[in-house]
Amino acid sequence: MWHFFLPVAPLFAGLGVMLLGHGLLYTLLPVSILAHGMPQSAAGHVASAYFLGQGLGVLAGRGIVESVGHIRAFAVFAALAASTTLAFPLFPEAAYWSALRVLFGVSMAGIFMTAESWLNAAAANEVRGRMLSLYMITTYLAMGAGQFLLDLADPRGFQLFSLAAMLFATALIPIALIRTASPAIERRPYLSPLRLYRISPLGFAGALVGGWVLSPFYGLAPIVAAEAGRGVFPVSAFMGAAIFGGLLMQWPLGRLSDRFDRRAVMIGAALSIAVVSVAMLGFAYLGPAALLPGAFVFGGVLMVLYPLSVGHTNDFLEKGDLVQAAGGLILTFAFGAVIGPFVAARVMAVVGPAGLFIHIGLSALALAGFGLYRMTRRPPVPPALKEPFAAHLPTSPVASGLAPEPEAAGMELQQPPQPAAEGGREGGREGAGPGPAG
Repeated sequence: MWHFFLPVAPLFAGLGVMLLGHGLLYTLLPVSILAHGMPQSAAGHVASAYFLGQGLGVLAGRGIVESVGHIRAFAVFAALAASTTLAFPLFPEAAYWSALRVLFGVSMAGIFMTAESWLNAAAANEVRGRMLSLYMITTYLAMGAGQFLLDLADPRGFQLFSLAAMLFATALIPIALIRTASPAIERRPYLSPLRLYRISPLGFAGALVGGWVLSPFYGLAPIVAAEAGRGVFPVSAFMGAAIFGGLLMQWPLGRLSDRFDRRAVMIGAALSIAVVSVAMLGFAYLGPAALLPGAFVFGGVLMVLYPLSVGHTNDFLEKGDLVQAAGGLILTFAFGAVIGPFVAARVMAVVGPAGLFIHIGLSALALAGFGLYRMTRRPPVPPALKEPFAAHLPTSPVASGLAPEPEAAGMELQQPPQPAAEGGREGGREGAGPGPAG
C-alpha cells in the first residue's frame, strides 16, 4: 500500500509545513489587530479580504498551473504568500492589511489547487479514500498545530510574521526536489450559483451559510478568546480546540449522512451550532478554561457544514458534473465568507464579543428552518443512490476528484429511476433540470 504514497510524500511534507504557517497567520492577524489598537471591524475586513482573494484564485489559478506546471506554480504561489506575509508588519493599517490579505488568499487558492490536482492525478482508485483522509488529516493537524506557534513571540512585533514567511519558503524545499512529471489539470467550467440552486437549494444554502459563519469565526473568534483570557496561549488553545474538533467530527457525521437522510443530518448540525452558540454566549464571559470544550464542539459542527452541503448536492448530480459543481460551491462559499465577517463585526460593535455567537447562531437557525422546509418539498434520496460522503475543505474544486469511486468503496449503485411523466425524478438522483431538488 505504501508504494502509492511514497511518490507524493514530498508533497505532503511541503503542504504540511505550508499549513503550519497558514494556521499561524490565520490567528496572528486578528490578535495583532487587537494588539495594535485597531477597531474590531478591521478584523472583519481582513477576514473578508482573504476569501475574496481565495475566490479570485480559484478563478485564475488554473491558468497559471497549466502554463508553467505544478512545481513552478507552487513556487510562484508560495513566494507570493511569503512576501505578503513579510509585508504585514511594515504598516499596521487595516486597509493595507486587507489588500495584502487579498493577495494572500490568491496565493493559498493556487497552492491548494496545485497540491490537490497533483494528489488527484497520483491517487490510484483503490487508495483514493485513504489519500483524501490523509490529506484532510494533514491539513487539520498542521493548521491546528500552527495555532500554538503564536506563543513564541509578541504578536505586536515582526517575529511571528517572519516565522510564518519562513515556513512558506521552507515548504518549497521538498516540492523542488520532486523528480516526477507534473500532471495536467482538466479544464471544466464551473456550475453557476443559479444552476446549483436549481439542482439542490439546500446544498447551495449550506455552502453559502457555511462561508457566512466560518469566515467570521476564523477572523473574529481569536479576538473573543483574547478578551476572555489573558495572554496569547488561551487564544491558541481556543482555536486549536476548534480546528481539532473540526477534524474529528468530519467522518462520524459523514457516515451518519450516508445512512440517513442527509438533510436531517445537516439540520441537526445547524441546530447544534445554534445550541452551542447560546452556550458560548456565557462561556465568553467565564474565561478561557470554559471556552475550550465549547470551542471543540463548536468547531466540529461548524466545519462539517460545508462538506455535508457538498455531499447533499452531489446526490443529485451525474458523476461527470462533480468537479464543476465543486467549483460553483466553493465560489458560493467564498461569497458568503466575504460578506459574513462584515455583518458579524457590526453585531459585535453593538453587543460586544457575544455578537459573534449571536451572528453564527441565528444564521444556523435560519439554515435549519430552510432545511425543514425543503424536507416537505421532496422525499429523501435512497441510500443506494447517494454519493458516498467525502470530507471536503473549501479550498479548490480539484479536491472533489479525490473522493473514492463508489465501486472502489464496495458499493453497488442502482440505476437511477426514469424521469416521471411531469418532469423531475422521483425521489432519486436529479440532474440540472429546472425543478429544484431537496
